[in-house]
Amino acid sequence: MTSDMQGNEVTNANCESLDAYEQAIAAFNLYHGDPIALLDRALAVSPDFPMAHIAKALMLALSSEPAAFEPATSQLSTAHNLKKNSRERSLFDAARMLSSGHWVKAAQTLNLHNMYFPRDLLALQTGHLLDFYCADSRNMRERIARAMPPLV
Repeated sequence: MTSDMQGNEVTNANCESLDAYEQAIAAFNLYHGDPIALLDRALAVSPDFPMAHIAKALMLALSSEPAAFEPATSQLSTAHNLKKNSRERSLFDAARMLSSGHWVKAAQTLNLHNMYFPRDLLALQTGHLLDFYCADSRNMRERIARAMPPLV
């Protein structure tokens, strides 16, 4: 199975779609470039790539623009019946909550998700942004601290 740069397995991606996905995540992390266009490129190459659909839905819903919720929901509808691994199913659930306007529940779901997948950069940043939007300053700090390797 193919893995992303953090070692998380991804379903139905090839080298080209995974590269576009990785560029989209980097653009999202750095607030530089157009991650949505990069995800569209990944989906043009691999339309059954669930992480590209989920990432796009998360990014659209995080924009907090009412006009973005319908496209986010549409992405999730497309991803609903795709084969997904446990990480992808977990993120799908968080994206569904977020796109339904349940921001605190989505943030809590991402907390649990990152217990199992601490190096999931998309989930970490999405959760971190939700902590900011929900004024959860304690979790903003602790979410990232929990993902850090232990000091020896």
